[in-house]
Amino acid sequence: MSKIIIADGQTDKIYSWINKSNILENKHVKSMKDTVETFDFQTYGDQPFSQHLFKRNRIVIPDEDGKWIEFIISESVKYHNSSGILLTDIFGRASYVDLKKSKVIAPMKTEALSAESHARNALAGTEWEVGNVSFNGVRTFTFDTHLNPYTYLKKIASEFDLELHFRVEVDYYRVSGRYVDIVEKAGIWRGRTVEFGKDLLGIRRIEKTDQIVTALKGIGPEKEDGTRLEVFVEDKDALARWGRNGNHLIEVYEPQSTDQDMSMDRLTTLTENELQKRVNATVEYEAEVADLEHVPGMENKKIRFGDTIKIKDVKFYPPLYLEARVHTLERNIIDKSQKKVILGDYIEYTEDEVKAVWKSLQAEIRKKVSMAELKEVTYDKLTIDEKDKVVLDEGKSITESVRLDVKEYADTQDQSVYQDSTLYADQQKKNLKNDVESGGVKVPTTSLEGAIKLANNVLENASSTVYTDEEGNFYFVDSRNVVKITSKGIGVSSNGVTGPFTNALTGRGLNATAIVTGVLNADVVKIENNKVIINEKGVNVKNGAFTLEDQTTGIKSILRENSNMIADHSFELIVPHTSIDPVSSTASIFTVNQDSLLNSPWSNSKPAEARLMVSFDASTETLFGQRAVILRGLDYGTWDQIVQIPAQFKHTNSMSFSAFVAPFERTTYDVEVSMRMQLVTKNGAWVQDLNTVNHIIDHADKYNWTRLSVSYNGRIPKGDYNVRLRIFLNNNKSSAMLLCDGVQLVPFEHPTLYYPETQVFRALTGTDKALSFSTNDFDAGYAAIDTLWVNTMKKQAHAFANLRNGWVPYGGSFQYPRYTKLATGMVYLAGLMKGGLVGKYTAFILPKGCRPNMLETFRTNGSRGGADVYVYPNGDVRVISGNAGHVSLSGICFLGEN
Repeated sequence: MSKIIIADGQTDKIYSWINKSNILENKHVKSMKDTVETFDFQTYGDQPFSQHLFKRNRIVIPDEDGKWIEFIISESVKYHNSSGILLTDIFGRASYVDLKKSKVIAPMKTEALSAESHARNALAGTEWEVGNVSFNGVRTFTFDTHLNPYTYLKKIASEFDLELHFRVEVDYYRVSGRYVDIVEKAGIWRGRTVEFGKDLLGIRRIEKTDQIVTALKGIGPEKEDGTRLEVFVEDKDALARWGRNGNHLIEVYEPQSTDQDMSMDRLTTLTENELQKRVNATVEYEAEVADLEHVPGMENKKIRFGDTIKIKDVKFYPPLYLEARVHTLERNIIDKSQKKVILGDYIEYTEDEVKAVWKSLQAEIRKKVSMAELKEVTYDKLTIDEKDKVVLDEGKSITESVRLDVKEYADTQDQSVYQDSTLYADQQKKNLKNDVESGGVKVPTTSLEGAIKLANNVLENASSTVYTDEEGNFYFVDSRNVVKITSKGIGVSSNGVTGPFTNALTGRGLNATAIVTGVLNADVVKIENNKVIINEKGVNVKNGAFTLEDQTTGIKSILRENSNMIADHSFELIVPHTSIDPVSSTASIFTVNQDSLLNSPWSNSKPAEARLMVSFDASTETLFGQRAVILRGLDYGTWDQIVQIPAQFKHTNSMSFSAFVAPFERTTYDVEVSMRMQLVTKNGAWVQDLNTVNHIIDHADKYNWTRLSVSYNGRIPKGDYNVRLRIFLNNNKSSAMLLCDGVQLVPFEHPTLYYPETQVFRALTGTDKALSFSTNDFDAGYAAIDTLWVNTMKKQAHAFANLRNGWVPYGGSFQYPRYTKLATGMVYLAGLMKGGLVGKYTAFILPKGCRPNMLETFRTNGSRGGADVYVYPNGDVRVISGNAGHVSLSGICFLGEN
């Protein structure tokens, strides 16, 4: 396991690994104090693996217990040493720190959620997943400013009094998963005492007094009228220790709270708590410890990050007896003996305190009955078996009495028994307990006071508590879950013994909110009223959809009952006009360009009130593409589209109109969506309503896209009619808003795979269907044809670019950024964009098949002298140099081989 794995920084593919013979120097540092984790190493610069030690590639190493941890190469230095050997120094930082850059989370107030639910919100849309999470109640968070997932995770750990642990999983070919565990504080007490002259190689005591104060002036949050509470808190003992000429060392303290109604008592309490943290000098210990774990016969001598250890140095002045926690650990992954720890959360004991503890222990021992005395008051085994088999707390104390007079032993011990005395006494208790349990020593039940009812009996082991309640129910309780066994079945709760117990194994079967399994063997699987049935005949889905999302481009394809009859399902052809409300750092609300509505399949009954959400990045603000319309009340306009019913569907018996909707920052209360199907004449005159359905949307469920639908079952009346689809809110308030994207109208008779952007392509090109033609070679990106006999069919790619990192279309009459691949294999980029990040930032990603096999560079038109555009083999398109005022993509052409 002593090796370094090298993985690609973008694909996670494992390039190679470095064996320990090629690792010349290395140092892994992990610090709880300042949440820093780094791994630096030196290796040869002329080996096959050396070519991969750059470009933010990943390095993966084992921790002390064999779990994988990951780092990003932040710096690499290659040089010849004095002997002419080519070396490389690599500096890596923990990969989880990149969570700071993975997305921007808007200010918000959350519901009361568990640590696990908060973590899922924080990590949604990132490459990290929630791992093991300890349950510790629920909390409501308020974020007044934008934040990132890493800051959110640290807030979770702090508020729930838990700690973050990051790990990765590796298979033979790649880094296969990244997980965040949020658990009880790391480390345990392993009985490890480190002593100078044995395994304590050196220790430094560092005392700092620069943060000391003897008084604080607490200032509360600003109230609505502009006033703020003030309180003065002092510590006279601290003043006597640290003050000069009777004067306080004083600073201002403002609690991190937005509670405008904070009382004077609450402000005083918070200020007093803060003062107590700062009236003493801060002390830090830095110890160099010999790691004996890997010495044969001493495997129990472990020290891990977060562990509590005890240190004894009688040659220190004054003699040092210390209990502390490992806050920082520095190790060598090859030479296990090289380990250095920095301690925190310490408790110092003076020599007098240690002696007092020992004398107190001696007095307690003398109070215990001797083994002989205990035997004189016991029954034989047969007699005691006939007695009540119950045990009291007092019985426990009797079994913990020692069977030897340890006075002579205790008096011969010196001050070094700080640790040994406790261990000795504990061992004697265990020995006697074993003798009682084996029948060697008899305990008379008549000597026990009272009895412990089974209903209140609690048994403890290393990981859980077992007990029964008054009703005879049986509980297993650990730090994460509670298992409850009753006559009705087995339930599991992650919310304590009060439940709810959501998973249950009953006589009728398994009722589970989640099933985690490697292989599920079942004849039939049914989901919610038979909406989805999986059996030997296949998969049956009623009024549902399969969604397939491309990992690189984010483009989603939906497997539905039939192809979509809606043109521009994602509103990409509607042009934004003026930004009126930046809802986040990556999206804004725009008014709508009126000319684009004239040329769009969509219309709005109040064009001046029409609103459009535009996302500037690959984010969650929109579902398909970079635009979504905003639904408003009838007084503020409805979104309409008139659909010509194709001849083959003129007399269909069933059509379904659906759309995805989601609340966003401006959805501040529950709204009601109205979806309506209407029969209209060719000139748009209303004939009759076919069907209307209303849906209530929870405003708190931000960016949770929900598919709503309304169906018409029946024959279309005879005549030359169209169908008008209308969607709006029933809430007639200017503040009522809801996002809408991904609209569909599908008949149910002809299942087919629906590619969302083909409808945009059809609207752009006017290509709909061919009545008749004869050809030996047919090149097309989209065609709607019932039957086609061809010798060869070659597809082309044609779509808008999914812009990110601030790049947006230039707008107006200029072409939107897009890419096209012809049947010849040539890929053409076109369009004008502006406003994004210049340098090593991705403007958009080309899909597979539209990428060059090696890096291509182009000089294009742009503001202030042009721009350099690079196209990478992985599909990245970047503006390496130039000005963000505008950059043209037109003229870029290359062979799409990758």
